[in-house]
Amino acid sequence: MKFVEHTSGLYVYAPHPTNSRTVAYTMLSTAAHQKNFFSRREVQASNAAHELYCKLGCPDEAKFQSILSQNLLHNCPVTPSNAQRALAIYRPNIAVLNGKTT
Repeated sequence: MKFVEHTSGLYVYAPHPTNSRTVAYTMLSTAAHQKNFFSRREVQASNAAHELYCKLGCPDEAKFQSILSQNLLHNCPVTPSNAQRALAIYRPNIAVLNGKTT
């Protein structure tokens, strides 16, 4: 599969028109799709973890895990496993990644 740069800057895949076996491709993974892999209770707990992550100013994932595992937030219902599930569902915050990388 060869990806070419579009005029907007995105890289897109344009299948060869003579290949009749190629019908459609979808390469997106949405949060709604990821939620299907977990139970309703796990999704609710991961929503709470994601909300807490945003309220704390989106710290580094390792720092967030250490805050939760060391119980630095007293009476916090969010566990480190909830934070891992939230990361699996929502993926890393793009704005934070852009701000922390060169």
